[in-house]
Amino acid sequence: MLPTVSKLAICAALAAAIAATAAQASGGWDYHQHKDTMSGAPTEEIVYSRYTAPGVYPKFPHDGLKASMRLSCNVHSTAFLSFEFTNTPILANTETHDGFLSVRMRTKTVPAGAVIQGLFMQQWGSPLLVQTAPLNEPLVSRLLSREEYWVEVGLHGGDRPVFKFSMEGAKEAWAKTKCGKK
Repeated sequence: MLPTVSKLAICAALAAAIAATAAQASGGWDYHQHKDTMSGAPTEEIVYSRYTAPGVYPKFPHDGLKASMRLSCNVHSTAFLSFEFTNTPILANTETHDGFLSVRMRTKTVPAGAVIQGLFMQQWGSPLLVQTAPLNEPLVSRLLSREEYWVEVGLHGGDRPVFKFSMEGAKEAWAKTKCGKK
């Protein structure tokens, strides 16, 4: 039989784990600040979603692929949208450039969002796709007011998985950034 103190510690640990799982399951977003290694000065602030699986998993070599949506704010208070994948996706219909690829992906906000083409770039071998055009404040506000953001990624082999990101908690996380405090 366990001592009473051990039982309480176990109950507290289980309660904390359940609370953390519930927060993550609710679509929670996190905040992170990058700093210059030498000076310690902030260089970029990022808010990001939990990793999300597509509705239908793509075939090999992309089986198990998940993505995280990221909004970043650089030192010039410029906002960018990007997606980080658990593995480097092999994209279809790309244009090759010196050191990177560009690709058009369909995106949509829910509810009532139109399907639009977004131009993204990927450094060769990187699991990160970054939108090429910065986001202005009205666009960020509109994005943060939606329930979900969907992105369709064209992969070699013909798969076109759709990742659906919950925007729950994104507005609160963005408010912590320099861009969100404007």
